[in-house]
Amino acid sequence: MPFSPVDVPIQEMLQSDFIVDLAQIHNTNVLLLKDKLEDVINTLEIDVSTISIGVDNPINNIRTQNVIIQDGGWKLQTGVPNQIIAKLEKNGSNQSVLNVDILNIDISADFEAIDVNSLVVNTSVAVAGDSSFTGSLSYTGQLVESKEAISSTLLFDGVDTAEARVTLTNTSKTNIYVKLEAETAVGATQVWNGASFAAGLTSFILYLDFDATNPPAPNTSFTIYIVDVIENSGATSLATNINTATLPITIAPGLNLNTGSSQILLHNDFDSLSLKLGINPASTDPLSSALSKYGSNATFNYIIDETSDDRLMITSTVGMEVFS
Repeated sequence: MPFSPVDVPIQEMLQSDFIVDLAQIHNTNVLLLKDKLEDVINTLEIDVSTISIGVDNPINNIRTQNVIIQDGGWKLQTGVPNQIIAKLEKNGSNQSVLNVDILNIDISADFEAIDVNSLVVNTSVAVAGDSSFTGSLSYTGQLVESKEAISSTLLFDGVDTAEARVTLTNTSKTNIYVKLEAETAVGATQVWNGASFAAGLTSFILYLDFDATNPPAPNTSFTIYIVDVIENSGATSLATNINTATLPITIAPGLNLNTGSSQILLHNDFDSLSLKLGINPASTDPLSSALSKYGSNATFNYIIDETSDDRLMITSTVGMEVFS
């Protein structure tokens, strides 16, 4: 509805009404007040019936300490005819929606969720949670992979094997550098006594387990590096002793502790075929036949196969081989 100007009526009082002080009381201030009141209402186009200001023609400027806009949202307009350049309003789900062409944020912004058609990051981006890409992924710079270094203690099983375990989680890095520490403390699990290995020891095995609470996500890949085998009392390398004793070092599937300690399968189920993956002293490959510092690694891709078994697929090896 267009704005209707206000005209404040003034009723004349005549001196003939025998009011002695009429001339003094009824002066030009009344007309001045009338004019000023009409100017304020009509210039600002204040419509008290619709509780609106600037009904037909918007006001030029407003300066406040605080602004409260309720129910209707707000719009920013420019030009003649008016064009909306930004607005904040409720959608059909009673959610507030802000529409702008370009949004510049000087310091930071927090979002519960964000949906964009294209994204350009000029400096860096850090993602704390999982990421999923449904389309192709390309990059023109270097791909930096994650890395972690861990230690695992080798314990003698009392028969013929020194065993160590590494627990993989959903936060495990892509490249895992493992240092195996032979137990030196006197007892049933002692592996190295300072001069020789436990009697009857014939092999070393590193088992890969899945965490009970936070197991790795299916289709995750890991590369396990055998950095060295040391004694856990003095950090002295035992590589020469292991190679002299021709002891194999293998990587084997462990247990998925998240599913009631179910057995993880390795590739085409090495255990059922009596196969092993690791450093084989009988190998003709110089790199695979002896333990050397940082000389051996294997990469695995974890899948849940068609029979719902956890399976570690071997995708590559260096300084390791499959043997029986």
